[in-house]
Amino acid sequence: MRILLVGVDCVGKDTLGKFLTEKWNYSYIYFIWEVEKRSGEYIEAINSKYLTNQAFRNDAKHIFSSIMNDYKDNLVIAMPSSGLFREYYSILKNHPDVITVWVKDYAKNIMKRLTFYDEESKLIPDYDYESHYDYYYDDVKKDIEYYRATHKKAKIHFNINGMNAKDAGEALAACIMEYVNETSNTVQEQE
Repeated sequence: MRILLVGVDCVGKDTLGKFLTEKWNYSYIYFIWEVEKRSGEYIEAINSKYLTNQAFRNDAKHIFSSIMNDYKDNLVIAMPSSGLFREYYSILKNHPDVITVWVKDYAKNIMKRLTFYDEESKLIPDYDYESHYDYYYDDVKKDIEYYRATHKKAKIHFNINGMNAKDAGEALAACIMEYVNETSNTVQEQE
């Protein structure tokens, strides 16, 4: 089984992806880190080379295609917010077995999980975003709205709804297994 997680930044894709891989002993790829690894550069330096995000995705889609061809089973991949945009989605059409999951939560809950990284992709501990809380809150809400149309393409829509990591992981695992069982039952009924 291959599972692709999409959602806005800081919604919990990385945490849930790691949870699923430990639970099922799957391989795990955080797409942005894979892009960094394969290019030998940090994401901020990579992004600075492109005039648009679409130009970045046009290049990064080759890495995504390679991942999809290299990992035929037992994979969880956490994608960026644009993970179901045309450049990646066109590749997914060649891999209909991939279970796409839209991980979502409310902006107020995402705010509790905000993380910030420096230009070398290192976590900035104790970043003080509270003084600009309203700005970041508005930004999170805009991202949720902006990506909603593409995230709706996912096969599974999973709302964390403020759950802690362990409960969200267990609930997502159950949701995925329910989807797999329903899908296999539908296929059997059609045969």
